[in-house]
Amino acid sequence: MEAVGNMVTRAGAQKVWLAGHSLGSSMAMLAGKNMAKTGVLLQTFLFNPPFVSVPIGKIKDDKLKHGIRLTKSFITAGLTVAMKDHSQSQRSAASEEDPFVILSAWVPRLFVNPADHICSDQAIAFPNHRFCGGIRKRTRAEYRVMASKREIFTISGPLHLTTVDWANAHHRRSVAASLVQGVKVLERDRQQNRKGPASLAPPWWEFFHFQLLHQLMDDVDFSIFGAIYEFRPLPFNYHHSIQLAPRYVIAFRGTIIKPDSFLRDLKLDLQVIKNGLHESSRYEIGMQAVRKMVAAAGAWNVWLAGHSLGSSMAMLAGKNMAKTGVFLQAFLFNPPFLSAPIEKIKDEKLKHGIRKANSYITARLAFARKGHSQKSASEDPFAILSAWVPCLFVNPADHICSEYVGYFEHRKKMEEIGASGIGKLATQNSIVGLLLGKKESEPLHLLPSASLTINLSPSADFKQAHGIHQWWIPDLHLQCNLYQYK
Repeated sequence: MEAVGNMVTRAGAQKVWLAGHSLGSSMAMLAGKNMAKTGVLLQTFLFNPPFVSVPIGKIKDDKLKHGIRLTKSFITAGLTVAMKDHSQSQRSAASEEDPFVILSAWVPRLFVNPADHICSDQAIAFPNHRFCGGIRKRTRAEYRVMASKREIFTISGPLHLTTVDWANAHHRRSVAASLVQGVKVLERDRQQNRKGPASLAPPWWEFFHFQLLHQLMDDVDFSIFGAIYEFRPLPFNYHHSIQLAPRYVIAFRGTIIKPDSFLRDLKLDLQVIKNGLHESSRYEIGMQAVRKMVAAAGAWNVWLAGHSLGSSMAMLAGKNMAKTGVFLQAFLFNPPFLSAPIEKIKDEKLKHGIRKANSYITARLAFARKGHSQKSASEDPFAILSAWVPCLFVNPADHICSEYVGYFEHRKKMEEIGASGIGKLATQNSIVGLLLGKKESEPLHLLPSASLTINLSPSADFKQAHGIHQWWIPDLHLQCNLYQYK
């Protein structure tokens, strides 16, 4: 403290910084506080500062966590009133005696990691006081939670793609997946208030010479759910395959399990399950952006890309454009397929038997509900969509999308045993949709044609199997099949 005081006296407060880690951050914090009480405000960097508290931050349930903190605040405030003079507790916020008011102009920078129980509660303490009002106040601070490694391009991105060969399927897949990840990190930047040099999203598109043209924002929770990128290659960095590159890519992120966007994302996930995504305002915003870009640039210059919930958005947009005769290149990563997890069954005979029985039941229900009349090719939605061949990327260990593996393969097997009519009718309908009485049921996840890529590389867990990062890893064990509806 003496050293700090001497240095401030010699050089002035504006030329002195404080910094510390763990115990050292407590030293720097105390010195900064004491100087602030005298009106001297020092720039301060506190790394992993200890926060003495029960590790409430480790609780996964946010409602329970907030309830415990709220209760704790009321108890603390009650004990304070009981132990101290009541008139003291009612001091005006502008009172010169209130130490928190005196310190409020000092804004130290706190750097914490949620996995570090010594400091993790700092990250929750500040947002928590929004709910507690005047019960308990805390000095203002800029606190920064360490970003996930998966958000940092230089750690997790496809750095090996220094030159993109647009004729190479792995390169196209990697770029499309990276642009989708860029949307997710863009939203995480917004949530964490990371701006300017602190933003982590730009490298996810700038590395491949794309520029962010427009952000797509949800009108309910104002989260960023999509982005429109424009390809602007450097003149001296042209690859001979550049004519195959898109001019624009419209990308949609998947669900983010964070408080700022999770409730809205979850509601839309449920809409996908109920086959009602087309009724959401988020989809309308995305669909409008697709139509405008296609009208301005032409279908051959526009790509669609999405992951999980975002792939449902891209798939629905692509389907609706295809119905008008506009076929967009689409990259759909881990697209949801709503079905019992039949693909998890190891016995091939049993699995095929269940699928066969399911096809007969679905076809029978469809026949009973929709009648005997056959639609012409111009009326058959599957025939209309058959020329659109989106690229699907699925992982058998991901139960959200794994059923696409059996969906297309089973249709092929039904053709081989002479039951193609039943197979086609079954693949155009879902039992759930038929039982719910939707006469013209056209489930989002059912497709007539697709280029299906299956990642057969082992996954450590579901998170890895469903994650977007797997799709730019080099040397994957992939199985690729083209399924064309006829």
